[in-house]
Amino acid sequence: MGLWAMAGIVIPVIVHLWKDRRGKVLRIGSVALLTGASRRAAWSPRLTELLLLLFRCLLVIALAGLLAGPYFFRPASRRKWVLVAGHNAVADSMVKAGFERHVLDTGVNYWDAFRRMDSISPEGVAFFVFTPDLLSGFAGNRPVTTREVHWEVYPAGDSVERWVEGVYRVSADSVLVTRGVSRPTGTSFSRERVALRADRFEGVAVDTAAVAVMVDDGGDVRRGRQIRAALKALEEYTGRRIRVGASGTVVRWRPEWDEAAWDGRLPVVLGELIFPRGVSDKDRRVIDPDQAEPVQVAGPAGGVTERVDLRPLLWVIVLVLFVLERIKAFRNGRQKT
Repeated sequence: MGLWAMAGIVIPVIVHLWKDRRGKVLRIGSVALLTGASRRAAWSPRLTELLLLLFRCLLVIALAGLLAGPYFFRPASRRKWVLVAGHNAVADSMVKAGFERHVLDTGVNYWDAFRRMDSISPEGVAFFVFTPDLLSGFAGNRPVTTREVHWEVYPAGDSVERWVEGVYRVSADSVLVTRGVSRPTGTSFSRERVALRADRFEGVAVDTAAVAVMVDDGGDVRRGRQIRAALKALEEYTGRRIRVGASGTVVRWRPEWDEAAWDGRLPVVLGELIFPRGVSDKDRRVIDPDQAEPVQVAGPAGGVTERVDLRPLLWVIVLVLFVLERIKAFRNGRQKT
Protein backbone atom coordinates (compact mmCIF):
# COMPACT_ATOMS: atom_id res chain seq x y z
CA MET A 1 0.00 0.00 0.00
CA GLY A 2 2.95 2.30 0.63
CA LEU A 3 3.71 2.40 -3.09
CA TRP A 4 0.40 4.21 -3.70
CA ALA A 5 1.91 7.13 -1.82
CA MET A 6 4.12 7.74 -4.86
CA ALA A 7 1.05 9.34 -6.44
CA GLY A 8 1.89 12.29 -4.22
CA ILE A 9 4.56 13.23 -6.76
CA VAL A 10 1.90 15.35 -8.49
CA ILE A 11 1.87 17.76 -5.52
CA PRO A 12 5.29 19.38 -6.15
CA VAL A 13 4.51 19.52 -9.90
CA ILE A 14 1.24 21.40 -9.26
CA VAL A 15 3.01 23.76 -6.86
CA HIS A 16 5.57 24.58 -9.55
CA LEU A 17 2.94 25.14 -12.24
CA TRP A 18 0.81 27.33 -9.99
CA LYS A 19 3.13 30.19 -9.12
CA ASP A 20 3.11 33.91 -8.42
CA ARG A 21 3.56 36.26 -11.40
CA ARG A 22 4.29 39.94 -10.80
CA GLY A 23 3.04 42.66 -13.21
CA LYS A 24 5.54 44.54 -15.32
CA VAL A 25 6.73 47.92 -14.04
CA LEU A 26 5.53 50.80 -16.27
CA ARG A 27 6.08 54.50 -15.98
CA ILE A 28 2.71 56.27 -16.14
CA GLY A 29 1.44 59.81 -15.65
CA SER A 30 -1.84 59.07 -13.87
CA VAL A 31 -2.22 57.56 -10.41
CA ALA A 32 -5.49 55.97 -11.48
CA LEU A 33 -3.60 53.45 -13.63
CA LEU A 34 -1.59 52.09 -10.68
CA THR A 35 -4.28 49.46 -9.90
CA GLY A 36 -3.49 47.65 -13.16
CA ALA A 37 -0.02 46.78 -11.97
CA SER A 38 -1.21 44.68 -8.98
CA ARG A 39 0.42 41.37 -8.03
CA ARG A 40 -1.54 38.26 -9.10
CA ALA A 41 -1.24 34.51 -9.17
CA ALA A 42 -1.35 32.76 -12.52
CA TRP A 43 -1.15 29.32 -14.05
CA SER A 44 1.92 28.76 -16.24
CA PRO A 45 2.31 25.75 -18.53
CA ARG A 46 6.10 26.05 -18.31
CA LEU A 47 8.18 24.36 -15.60
CA THR A 48 10.86 26.46 -13.94
CA GLU A 49 13.44 25.63 -11.26
CA LEU A 50 13.73 22.05 -12.55
CA LEU A 51 16.46 20.99 -10.07
CA LEU A 52 14.33 21.99 -7.07
CA LEU A 53 11.36 20.18 -8.61
CA LEU A 54 13.51 17.06 -9.07
CA PHE A 55 14.62 17.09 -5.42
CA ARG A 56 11.02 17.37 -4.22
CA CYS A 57 9.76 14.59 -6.50
CA LEU A 58 12.55 12.26 -5.42
CA LEU A 59 11.82 13.08 -1.79
CA VAL A 60 8.17 12.05 -2.25
CA ILE A 61 9.28 8.80 -3.93
CA ALA A 62 11.74 8.01 -1.11
CA LEU A 63 9.10 8.63 1.56
CA ALA A 64 6.68 6.36 -0.29
CA GLY A 65 9.37 3.71 -0.38
CA LEU A 66 9.76 3.92 3.40
CA LEU A 67 6.04 3.33 3.84
CA ALA A 68 6.24 0.28 1.55
CA GLY A 69 9.11 -1.27 3.58
CA PRO A 70 11.12 -2.64 0.62
CA TYR A 71 13.50 -5.58 0.94
CA PHE A 72 15.17 -8.23 -1.21
CA PHE A 73 16.59 -11.72 -0.74
CA ARG A 74 20.18 -12.71 -1.36
CA PRO A 75 22.13 -15.94 -0.83
CA ALA A 76 22.92 -16.43 2.84
CA SER A 77 26.42 -15.64 4.03
CA ARG A 78 28.79 -18.58 4.06
CA ARG A 79 30.15 -17.97 7.53
CA LYS A 80 31.68 -20.95 9.28
CA TRP A 81 31.58 -21.76 12.98
CA VAL A 82 33.93 -24.01 14.91
CA LEU A 83 32.13 -25.77 17.77
CA VAL A 84 34.59 -27.32 20.19
CA ALA A 85 34.41 -29.10 23.55
CA GLY A 86 37.74 -28.52 25.29
CA HIS A 87 40.97 -27.78 23.43
CA ASN A 88 41.83 -29.13 20.00
CA ALA A 89 44.81 -28.11 17.87
CA VAL A 90 42.93 -28.39 14.56
CA ALA A 91 40.07 -26.25 15.86
CA ASP A 92 42.55 -23.62 17.15
CA SER A 93 44.21 -23.40 13.73
CA MET A 94 40.83 -22.93 12.04
CA VAL A 95 40.00 -20.07 14.42
CA LYS A 96 43.27 -18.38 13.49
CA ALA A 97 42.24 -18.76 9.83
CA GLY A 98 39.10 -16.69 10.44
CA PHE A 99 36.48 -19.19 11.64
CA GLU A 100 34.19 -18.17 14.52
CA ARG A 101 34.86 -20.14 17.70
CA HIS A 102 31.96 -21.31 19.88
CA VAL A 103 32.25 -23.58 22.93
CA LEU A 104 29.85 -26.48 23.32
CA ASP A 105 28.20 -26.76 26.71
CA THR A 106 29.89 -29.79 28.29
CA GLY A 107 27.27 -29.95 31.05
CA VAL A 108 25.03 -31.92 28.68
CA ASN A 109 25.75 -34.49 26.02
CA TYR A 110 27.20 -33.24 22.75
CA TRP A 111 24.08 -33.92 20.69
CA ASP A 112 21.91 -31.78 22.98
CA ALA A 113 24.57 -29.03 22.91
CA PHE A 114 24.57 -29.20 19.12
CA ARG A 115 20.77 -28.85 18.99
CA ARG A 116 21.00 -25.69 21.09
CA MET A 117 23.63 -24.13 18.83
CA ASP A 118 21.71 -25.20 15.73
CA SER A 119 18.60 -23.41 16.97
CA ILE A 120 20.30 -20.06 17.75
CA SER A 121 22.76 -19.74 14.85
CA PRO A 122 21.86 -17.97 11.56
CA GLU A 123 20.76 -20.05 8.59
CA GLY A 124 23.46 -20.97 6.12
CA VAL A 125 26.30 -21.08 8.68
CA ALA A 126 28.38 -24.24 8.31
CA PHE A 127 29.41 -26.09 11.50
CA PHE A 128 32.78 -27.72 12.09
CA VAL A 129 32.44 -29.69 15.34
CA PHE A 130 35.30 -31.16 17.41
CA THR A 131 34.48 -33.39 20.41
CA PRO A 132 36.08 -36.29 22.30
CA ASP A 133 35.15 -39.71 20.98
CA LEU A 134 33.81 -41.13 24.27
CA LEU A 135 30.45 -42.84 23.80
CA SER A 136 29.24 -41.45 27.13
CA GLY A 137 29.13 -37.97 25.55
CA PHE A 138 26.50 -39.01 23.01
CA ALA A 139 23.10 -39.82 24.49
CA GLY A 140 19.58 -39.98 23.11
CA ASN A 141 18.61 -39.65 19.46
CA ARG A 142 20.90 -38.22 16.82
CA PRO A 143 19.98 -34.62 15.97
CA VAL A 144 18.53 -33.71 12.57
CA THR A 145 19.65 -30.56 10.74
CA THR A 146 19.51 -28.89 7.33
CA ARG A 147 22.84 -27.10 7.65
CA GLU A 148 26.27 -28.26 6.50
CA VAL A 149 28.00 -30.12 9.36
CA HIS A 150 31.48 -31.65 9.63
CA TRP A 151 31.94 -33.56 12.91
CA GLU A 152 35.37 -34.77 13.99
CA VAL A 153 36.01 -36.90 17.08
CA TYR A 154 39.40 -37.21 18.74
CA PRO A 155 40.82 -39.53 21.45
CA ALA A 156 40.19 -38.36 25.00
CA GLY A 157 43.06 -39.29 27.32
CA ASP A 158 43.89 -42.87 28.28
CA SER A 159 42.17 -45.61 26.33
CA VAL A 160 41.88 -48.01 29.32
CA GLU A 161 40.31 -47.31 32.71
CA ARG A 162 40.47 -49.71 35.67
CA TRP A 163 38.71 -49.24 38.99
CA VAL A 164 37.16 -50.99 41.98
CA GLU A 165 33.41 -50.91 41.51
CA GLY A 166 32.53 -52.15 45.00
CA VAL A 167 33.67 -54.18 48.01
CA TYR A 168 31.04 -56.26 49.86
CA ARG A 169 31.38 -58.17 53.12
CA VAL A 170 30.44 -61.83 52.62
CA SER A 171 31.87 -63.26 55.85
CA ALA A 172 33.69 -62.13 58.96
CA ASP A 173 37.10 -62.41 57.31
CA SER A 174 36.45 -62.05 53.57
CA VAL A 175 34.98 -59.64 51.06
CA LEU A 176 33.81 -59.84 47.49
CA VAL A 177 35.62 -57.33 45.26
CA THR A 178 34.03 -56.22 41.99
CA ARG A 179 36.49 -54.67 39.53
CA GLY A 180 35.67 -52.82 36.32
CA VAL A 181 37.73 -52.45 33.17
CA SER A 182 36.68 -50.16 30.35
CA ARG A 183 38.29 -50.09 26.92
CA PRO A 184 37.31 -48.52 23.59
CA THR A 185 35.75 -51.84 22.61
CA GLY A 186 33.62 -52.28 25.74
CA THR A 187 33.31 -52.42 29.53
CA SER A 188 33.52 -55.59 31.64
CA PHE A 189 33.41 -56.53 35.33
CA SER A 190 35.06 -59.30 37.31
CA ARG A 191 34.63 -60.57 40.89
CA GLU A 192 37.03 -62.14 43.33
CA ARG A 193 36.83 -63.19 46.95
CA VAL A 194 39.57 -61.69 49.09
CA ALA A 195 40.50 -62.35 52.71
CA LEU A 196 40.05 -59.07 54.55
CA ARG A 197 39.07 -58.04 58.07
CA ALA A 198 39.54 -54.29 57.57
CA ASP A 199 36.76 -51.89 56.62
CA ARG A 200 38.47 -50.61 53.44
CA PHE A 201 40.04 -52.21 50.39
CA GLU A 202 42.25 -50.14 48.05
CA GLY A 203 40.61 -46.99 49.34
CA VAL A 204 37.05 -48.27 48.87
CA ALA A 205 34.84 -48.73 51.93
CA VAL A 206 33.50 -52.22 52.57
CA ASP A 207 29.72 -52.42 52.10
CA THR A 208 28.12 -54.57 54.79
CA ALA A 209 24.48 -53.67 54.20
CA ALA A 210 22.00 -56.07 52.65
CA VAL A 211 20.08 -55.01 49.56
CA ALA A 212 16.37 -54.64 50.35
CA VAL A 213 13.97 -55.88 47.67
CA MET A 214 10.16 -55.96 47.58
CA VAL A 215 8.62 -58.49 45.20
CA ASP A 216 5.34 -57.53 43.53
CA ASP A 217 3.97 -60.58 41.73
CA GLY A 218 0.69 -58.91 40.80
CA GLY A 219 -1.29 -61.81 42.27
CA ASP A 220 0.51 -64.36 40.09
CA VAL A 221 2.07 -66.82 42.57
CA ARG A 222 4.05 -68.61 39.85
CA ARG A 223 5.69 -65.39 38.71
CA GLY A 224 6.48 -64.53 42.32
CA ARG A 225 8.28 -67.87 42.82
CA GLN A 226 10.31 -67.29 39.63
CA ILE A 227 11.42 -63.86 40.84
CA ARG A 228 12.46 -65.18 44.27
CA ALA A 229 14.39 -68.06 42.74
CA ALA A 230 16.22 -65.67 40.43
CA LEU A 231 17.07 -63.40 43.39
CA LYS A 232 18.48 -66.41 45.30
CA ALA A 233 20.67 -67.34 42.32
CA LEU A 234 21.81 -63.73 42.02
CA GLU A 235 22.75 -63.67 45.72
CA GLU A 236 24.83 -66.86 45.39
CA TYR A 237 26.60 -65.55 42.29
CA THR A 238 27.44 -62.06 43.53
CA GLY A 239 27.99 -62.94 47.19
CA ARG A 240 25.89 -59.96 48.18
CA ARG A 241 23.07 -60.33 50.63
CA ILE A 242 19.58 -59.72 49.27
CA ARG A 243 16.78 -59.27 51.78
CA VAL A 244 13.24 -59.78 50.40
CA GLY A 245 10.67 -57.92 52.45
CA ALA A 246 8.00 -55.23 52.47
CA SER A 247 10.33 -52.39 51.47
CA GLY A 248 13.23 -51.66 49.15
CA THR A 249 13.64 -51.82 45.39
CA VAL A 250 10.33 -52.91 43.87
CA VAL A 251 10.62 -55.84 41.48
CA ARG A 252 7.47 -56.16 39.37
CA TRP A 253 7.11 -58.74 36.59
CA ARG A 254 7.43 -57.36 33.09
CA PRO A 255 6.20 -59.01 29.88
CA GLU A 256 9.70 -58.92 28.36
CA TRP A 257 10.95 -61.16 31.18
CA ASP A 258 9.02 -64.18 29.91
CA GLU A 259 11.81 -65.26 27.56
CA ALA A 260 14.53 -64.49 30.14
CA ALA A 261 12.80 -66.79 32.64
CA TRP A 262 13.01 -69.71 30.20
CA ASP A 263 16.60 -69.25 29.00
CA GLY A 264 18.11 -68.60 32.46
CA ARG A 265 18.90 -64.88 31.99
CA LEU A 266 16.42 -63.67 34.63
CA PRO A 267 19.06 -63.38 37.43
CA VAL A 268 21.19 -61.22 35.12
CA VAL A 269 18.21 -59.02 34.28
CA LEU A 270 17.35 -58.60 37.96
CA GLY A 271 20.99 -57.82 38.74
CA GLU A 272 20.96 -54.91 36.32
CA LEU A 273 17.78 -53.65 38.01
CA ILE A 274 18.91 -54.04 41.62
CA PHE A 275 22.61 -53.20 41.23
CA PRO A 276 22.69 -50.34 38.73
CA ARG A 277 26.17 -49.15 37.80
CA GLY A 278 27.05 -45.54 37.19
CA VAL A 279 30.33 -45.77 35.27
CA SER A 280 29.81 -42.91 32.81
CA ASP A 281 32.86 -41.05 34.17
CA LYS A 282 35.02 -44.17 33.68
CA ASP A 283 33.47 -45.47 30.48
CA ARG A 284 36.16 -45.49 27.75
CA ARG A 285 34.00 -46.89 24.98
CA VAL A 286 34.22 -44.81 21.80
CA ILE A 287 31.62 -43.92 19.21
CA ASP A 288 31.92 -44.73 15.53
CA PRO A 289 32.85 -41.41 13.79
CA ASP A 290 30.11 -42.01 11.22
CA GLN A 291 27.55 -42.26 14.03
CA ALA A 292 28.61 -38.99 15.68
CA GLU A 293 27.44 -36.70 12.88
CA PRO A 294 23.81 -35.48 12.92
CA VAL A 295 21.34 -36.67 10.31
CA GLN A 296 21.43 -34.13 7.49
CA VAL A 297 18.25 -33.51 5.47
CA ALA A 298 17.57 -31.30 2.49
CA GLY A 299 16.86 -27.66 3.24
CA PRO A 300 14.29 -25.37 1.58
CA ALA A 301 14.11 -25.44 -2.22
CA GLY A 302 16.17 -22.80 -3.96
CA GLY A 303 18.93 -22.74 -1.38
CA VAL A 304 19.30 -20.80 1.83
CA THR A 305 18.68 -17.07 1.53
CA GLU A 306 18.56 -14.13 3.89
CA ARG A 307 16.31 -11.05 3.83
CA VAL A 308 17.91 -7.63 3.43
CA ASP A 309 15.88 -4.60 4.61
CA LEU A 310 16.26 -1.50 2.43
CA ARG A 311 14.66 0.97 4.84
CA PRO A 312 17.93 2.09 6.49
CA LEU A 313 19.27 3.04 3.05
CA LEU A 314 16.05 4.91 2.22
CA TRP A 315 16.30 6.91 5.46
CA VAL A 316 19.75 8.10 4.38
CA ILE A 317 18.41 9.03 0.93
CA VAL A 318 15.49 10.97 2.47
CA LEU A 319 17.86 12.90 4.71
CA VAL A 320 20.19 13.77 1.81
CA LEU A 321 17.31 14.83 -0.47
CA PHE A 322 15.74 16.96 2.26
CA VAL A 323 19.03 18.79 2.88
CA LEU A 324 19.59 19.36 -0.87
CA GLU A 325 16.01 20.58 -1.34
CA ARG A 326 16.34 23.09 1.54
CA ILE A 327 19.67 24.38 0.25
CA LYS A 328 18.29 24.84 -3.28
CA ALA A 329 15.11 26.54 -2.03
CA PHE A 330 17.14 28.92 0.15
CA ARG A 331 19.40 29.92 -2.74
CA ASN A 332 16.43 30.49 -5.07
CA GLY A 333 14.78 32.70 -2.44
CA ARG A 334 17.90 34.86 -2.11
CA GLN A 335 18.18 35.26 -5.88
CA LYS A 336 14.57 36.55 -6.08
CA THR A 337 15.18 39.14 -3.39
